[in-house]
Amino acid sequence: MPRPFVADFLAGTSTAQIPLCSGVVVDGGYGKTTVITPADVSCESAPDTEPVRLEIETILSETDGTFPVVRSGDGSIVFDAPATLEGTYTIMRVWAIAADGTTSWPFYVAIRNRFAPSAVAGASVDAIRGVDTVIPRAALFADGDVDTYAAESGDHLSSTVVSQGSMGGAWFDAAGDLHYRSLDVIHGSVTDHVSVQTTDSFGLPSGVLDVPVHISDITPGCSTGGVTTEAATPVRVHLSC
Repeated sequence: MPRPFVADFLAGTSTAQIPLCSGVVVDGGYGKTTVITPADVSCESAPDTEPVRLEIETILSETDGTFPVVRSGDGSIVFDAPATLEGTYTIMRVWAIAADGTTSWPFYVAIRNRFAPSAVAGASVDAIRGVDTVIPRAALFADGDVDTYAAESGDHLSSTVVSQGSMGGAWFDAAGDLHYRSLDVIHGSVTDHVSVQTTDSFGLPSGVLDVPVHISDITPGCSTGGVTTEAATPVRVHLSC
């Protein structure tokens, strides 16, 4: 009796291809919503089983009470990492699902929670009227990826002046240091305020930092001296300052 071909057994059954997807690692962190879309994961599938949404099967890492979710509509995974997860990975086992309900084999995605920049508390500036005063970046902002892991992360900060003071102007140079120069007409001791903010290369922002600028005039420095004269005889005293 001749044996049937395999095709005979498969007659009438579906030949739809199950999507095969590879994992992906994306950068995220505190202060920015991380979004992983179906297009971000690389899937091989038949045209009629192209994934249209993702589904989380299991979260495999600590999330400190804040969980990744699947967004209705486009089926993307979204996650708002708390600050406590800085420097960690959020790892999930997920599926990709086609419009007809065809489900891929499970695969892994991870969010690398980068260190977000933070403003240095208590930052302030002492400036001399009319003199360009430089405030180093490190005195204003801190970022673990920049300060400790710059070579590995490739991270850098881009800082901006959010609001200028009323008694002078401020700007950032290419090195990220803040410059301030007061108006020449300022006299006496006064305090101006400048607001600044920075963002790292992963799009994570710092808070807005208010920087008090204490402006004073140049205090003359004079040397001690003296002259000799007789009673009732006028004398001219020359100051050496």
